[in-house]
Amino acid sequence: MVFLSVACIAGPAFATEGPSRWEWDGVERVVSVGDVHGSLDNLILILKSSGLLDGNLAWTGGASHLVLNGDLIDNGSSDRGVLDLVRRLQSEAEAAGGRVHVVLGNHEALNLDGNLRYVSKESFAEFADLEKPSHRTKAWTAFKRGYGRHLILQLRRAFNEQHPPGYFGRLDALAPDGEYGSWLLLQPAAIKINGIVFVHGGLTPKYAAKGLNGINEEVHRTLHSGARPNDWNQGPLWYRGNSLQNERIERVPLAQVLESLQARALVVAHTPTGSGHVTSRFNGTLYRTDVGMAYGARPQALVFEQEEPLVFDPTTSVRSRPVLEAPQGEHWSGFHTELEDEFLEKFLTKAKVVKRHDLQRGSRNFSLLELHTDGLDLRAIFQFVEEKPATSAPPESVNPRRYQHEVAAYRLSRELGLDIVPVTVLREIDGKQGAISIWPEAAIDLPYIRDHGQWQLLRGLESRVGTARIFTALVGTRDRADGAKMLLPPERRILVADNSKGFPLNPDVEDFLVTEIEGFRFDPCALDAGLEFKLRTLKADRLTTLLGGLLSIEQIEALVQRRNRLISSCASRD
Repeated sequence: MVFLSVACIAGPAFATEGPSRWEWDGVERVVSVGDVHGSLDNLILILKSSGLLDGNLAWTGGASHLVLNGDLIDNGSSDRGVLDLVRRLQSEAEAAGGRVHVVLGNHEALNLDGNLRYVSKESFAEFADLEKPSHRTKAWTAFKRGYGRHLILQLRRAFNEQHPPGYFGRLDALAPDGEYGSWLLLQPAAIKINGIVFVHGGLTPKYAAKGLNGINEEVHRTLHSGARPNDWNQGPLWYRGNSLQNERIERVPLAQVLESLQARALVVAHTPTGSGHVTSRFNGTLYRTDVGMAYGARPQALVFEQEEPLVFDPTTSVRSRPVLEAPQGEHWSGFHTELEDEFLEKFLTKAKVVKRHDLQRGSRNFSLLELHTDGLDLRAIFQFVEEKPATSAPPESVNPRRYQHEVAAYRLSRELGLDIVPVTVLREIDGKQGAISIWPEAAIDLPYIRDHGQWQLLRGLESRVGTARIFTALVGTRDRADGAKMLLPPERRILVADNSKGFPLNPDVEDFLVTEIEGFRFDPCALDAGLEFKLRTLKADRLTTLLGGLLSIEQIEALVQRRNRLISSCASRD
């Protein structure tokens, strides 16, 4: 199959001058699908059931318009399959008088930047035939440099774990000059059909004032340049305010957006709806199409026929009205999980404290902060506890609660290549020195899972729960609140916070290595190759450099002992 011809079809639309470059009117039927995320089977189910594809996966939609509202890729198992299908359908639909629109999402942008953190091994494997052996050889040479030959076997296992087959093929294919990347750069970030604007994340009045042409030109210019402006996270690929903010606050800005674009409604994706259904807000002027189908929710599509919005369920062929959301919105979201740690560290260090709410949970005192800088608003937890150890207690029982332990746990997790501890830094707030951590807004905690009997949310995450237990044993945190044991459902990611009572002088780890939590079973010793390698090569001098200002020499020595016992205990179970 020759894909160049498909790219050429999209090219003239981008090059055409005039106010209607990205606008279409008089379209009888529009089908909009939110975040596909490599879920090829769900996409095919929607398209066949809605009459856009036949049994041979050929376009049968005639003059209908299909809008894929961003995030075709990442997190799923068949990214390349989705891309290949969509690229072919673009040409088939146009030949039949219809259209297939690909609206750029933040995950397309991440891949164009070479950020592959959300790619599954299955999706990497789809690109194995495009991989050049020389790229893998060069990367392997750089990876093993500086280590002794006695570690070569462990190094190779760790390298393969971090760079599965197809890794470099995908990296090249989705680069700006790659086969798929160059095609993505021809796709718009915002379009308008029958007076309805489609965009992945959302729009602020500032971006809407640029008009459709201006929005698309700026996004393409930014993606081509590789430089990201300060307000990139407030742009059309990332903005979540339309979906999450209280309607009393967002009503006027959204009205300004629609007025600027002379539109009657806005359709977004990007932020999964809490109900798992296509929803509407602001009296039918906003529709949310990301139902989370790539994460197990039932697939749905938003269909406009005779300008009437209906939700189509391909599993039942039932059509219904979009679910009306409560007006308060969700406001604070979890999109920070897609931001780099370095960015968040700087944000936590320098952002202005807009509001501070002092809270108490049992014997714990902390503050919930609202932070703002450069158009970005996030919330964080500030802890300032610094207990003094009891001098009369035996050394192995000394374990005071200290804010320094929170920062040490974060740094240690990243040293091990783990992202299970929220980003945490040191900072002084109102004259108090403490630790400030990003608040994971989108997470659900253990009490919620327990109280609502939602243990099925952890299915398939047994190895990640085991990894969290290994890290907890390494840090030695024995008094972590259940509310600090969390799951980010969209990312299938385990989080653990509340490490203030970690890093004891007690080197024991055996009681951490349980195999069951309230009926949920897992293997705490299921070490992957990368983590095992990092544990084995975790040296005391490196720990002193990394944690010396936060932990005592005795604490670091106990940490090394726990590391040794973990490796010994898990190895004995092999």
